[in-house]
Amino acid sequence: MTNKLNVLALKELIASSIANNPHELDGYPWCKMSHEARWTALGISRTTLISIIGRPPGRPPFVSKTRMVDGIKTTLLRVGEPGPKNEHDYASMMVAVWRAWLKENLPRHRAEREARKSKLEKLAQETSDLIAKEDALVKLARVEKALRRMRQARETPTEFGYFIGLAKAWPDGMQVEIFKRVLDNLPQFMAGVRVRQALEQSQGKDVTPPRFLRYPHIKTILDYSDVALEMTEDHYQWTGTEPPAVLKALKPWKWPKPKKKA
Repeated sequence: MTNKLNVLALKELIASSIANNPHELDGYPWCKMSHEARWTALGISRTTLISIIGRPPGRPPFVSKTRMVDGIKTTLLRVGEPGPKNEHDYASMMVAVWRAWLKENLPRHRAEREARKSKLEKLAQETSDLIAKEDALVKLARVEKALRRMRQARETPTEFGYFIGLAKAWPDGMQVEIFKRVLDNLPQFMAGVRVRQALEQSQGKDVTPPRFLRYPHIKTILDYSDVALEMTEDHYQWTGTEPPAVLKALKPWKWPKPKKKA
C-alpha cells in the first residue's frame, strides 16, 4: 500500500472510531484506539504509522495529543487543524525542555558524585585517624544513597502536575521562554528565591529556610514562579527589547509608550 493510500485508510479508520467510540477533549472528538490497534487494522508497521502521523502534536493533516484515557497513556488522534494551545500543551512543551536538560546534565551530576564516592572510599581506606575515617564513612553512605536515588531523565507524574501549574502561572505563549530562562540562570533565580524567602520569614511565615540549589527543583520554581516572571521582565528592560504584548499587559506602567515624533 502506498503512503497516500495509507493516509486515506487511516483517515477512514479515525472517522469510524470516532463515530463509534469517540473521546472528547478540548471541544473535539478524538480517536482513542491504541497505536497497535491502528497499525494492525491498517496492515502496516509501527514505524510506518509514526511516519504518517508524526509525534505529538502531529503531522498534517493529523493532530495528536497524549493523554491518560481509562488509566492508560494514549495517543489521541484526529484529522483537522490544531486547536488553540491550553495549559496541558504548554506543560508538555516545558517537559520537552526539561527532558533535554536532564539528558544533558544528569551524566555530569552522576560523574561528580562518583568522583566524590571514590575520593571518600580512598580516604576511609587510607586514613589512620579514626575520627576522619568515621566522618568519611558517614559521608560515603550519603553519596551512595544519593547515587541509588538518582532520578531518570524524565519528568515524574508529580512534576508534570507542577508543569501544569507553571503553565497557568505564566503568560500564555511565554511559558517555555520563562522556564528556559530559569534553567539557564539558576543562580540568579535562586538568589531571588532566597530574598523572597527571607522576606517571608521576616513576616512570620513558615517557609523552608533559604538554600541554594545547584540543580533545578520544579516545585520550587512553581512556588516562586513570580520570581521567574520578574527575571523575564528585567531581561526585557535591561536589554531594551520589546516585550511580548501579553507580558506588557500584566504591568502596563512598567512599559511606557514610545513618544510620538513631532
